[in-house]
Amino acid sequence: MDFTFHALAGAAISKELTGKYLIEASIFSILPDVGAIPYKYFKAMSCSKKSLGRFLKDFTMPNKNGNFFGNLDKLVYRSTHSLFSLIPIGLLAFIVSRSYWWILVLSYISHFIIDAFTHEKEFSQMPLYPLLNWSIKGKGWSVNKKVFILSWAGLIFALLLQQGIS
Repeated sequence: MDFTFHALAGAAISKELTGKYLIEASIFSILPDVGAIPYKYFKAMSCSKKSLGRFLKDFTMPNKNGNFFGNLDKLVYRSTHSLFSLIPIGLLAFIVSRSYWWILVLSYISHFIIDAFTHEKEFSQMPLYPLLNWSIKGKGWSVNKKVFILSWAGLIFALLLQQGIS
């Protein structure tokens, strides 16, 4: 899913477990997508330069073949979306907040769970990368309207339910 979805999921997790929204939880929930920066760079370089409108359309639409542009963007993306990234993230979470570090780690893990159901093809979740190339085959949120709508509906329902409970 997109940054906003992951950030709201992190906020919901922190609210549920602490009774308050932690901005740190939202940040940790989007950290795996830092690995998408090289991909976004290469995508920007491949977009049409004819007009701003055409560039934005190319940039926001899914990659036509659903693949990475090269080995660098594939390596960085898969590394930040691997469970092995939990070790440095866990240490960072402990440095950021000794009282809520585990909530930050749970927010980070929520990203993997969400992506497992909402990513496909090359972007499928590979939780044990680089040891195993096994992946969880989800359905791409950016190309499947049902996945997009159901994911957002579920998150909005959870947030509304959470507000009603508090």
